[in-house]
This record gives sequence, structure tokens and C-alpha cells, in this order.
Amino acid sequence: MITSTKLAIYSKYHGDGDMWVRLGTLEEKLILGYDDWKLIDSLTEDLNLSKNVKTSREYQDKLQNTIAQCCDNAATIAYLIQIASEH
Repeated sequence: MITSTKLAIYSKYHGDGDMWVRLGTLEEKLILGYDDWKLIDSLTEDLNLSKNVKTSREYQDKLQNTIAQCCDNAATIAYLIQIASEH
């Protein structure tokens, strides 16, 4: 489950997984695991694709459903969208 705390860690390292692996603290790595990192990475890429390229309505609906299932609340979804727009 993606949380605002996990997104804050992802954002701290600007979505750079190598930087997170090298510089991330043990506490950060206990909070945000590799699978969560990959999921956030994938969702931000999908959000940018959906925003910058004309995608089908089905693709957009599937993405929104996935995001709703993966995030713990509406504030986290808004934060994810914000992060995607910054990268």
C-alpha cells in the first residue's frame, strides 16, 4: 500500500532509485521497500504517459482504478499525482 510517508521518501530522492539505494537510511528502506519503489515509479510513468499522450479511456480508467487500489487515501493519490507532474 502506498502512503504519503512512502511518497515523501520517493520524492526526497527525486525518484532516483540508485540514489535511494546508496544514500537511503535503514529506516527509510524499512518503510519503503523495493517493490513499493517500483510501483510508485510505474504509476508516475503511467500518469505522465496518460497526461502527455492521448491514451484510451479504458487505459485511463484502469490506471485510476489501480491508483485507487494501491493508495491508502485521497491525499496520497493527490500527492502521487503531484510527484508525477514534477518528474
